[in-house]
Amino acid sequence: MTTHRFSEAVQRIIARAQQIANTAGEAELSPVHLLLAITEDGACSGAQALIHLGVHLEVLRFEINGQIPPVPVNGVAPLQASLASTQAINEAAYIARTMGDGRIQTIHILMGIHSQVNEPSLTPGLVPSSSIIPTARDILISMGVTRHRLWAAASDYHRGYGPLYGVVIE
Repeated sequence: MTTHRFSEAVQRIIARAQQIANTAGEAELSPVHLLLAITEDGACSGAQALIHLGVHLEVLRFEINGQIPPVPVNGVAPLQASLASTQAINEAAYIARTMGDGRIQTIHILMGIHSQVNEPSLTPGLVPSSSIIPTARDILISMGVTRHRLWAAASDYHRGYGPLYGVVIE
């Protein structure tokens, strides 16, 4: 992953995403795990941006949980970040630097997840195309979170006018 510094909220989100992946018996941390962890921390900037964009976190969690099978696991397996997660976090670091932020915030992680156009849903050939599992980006888009609206929310949040301050972004 990147050497860019993570905020405390991002550190919590990554730790929670790892727990979610381990509980599901996954070998890799994926953007879906990161997105679910963001939705569980309603106070973080990423969750606040989603709320501000009209996303109901409970509905989003329901959609995401449908993609993560609950498999009880004995013990905690070593977890590796998937290529898509690594790319999302690296993109978040780039976005944070571009916005002049000294630390990666959860809103940057959310933007990095949304930027994953080519995130693989499943290994090709394993499942018929009609039953491909949606990616974290697909789920965000289905909730009306567009790139433009997310950048507008992040920009306003960065300037101190964002989700926590009541500015409506259309």
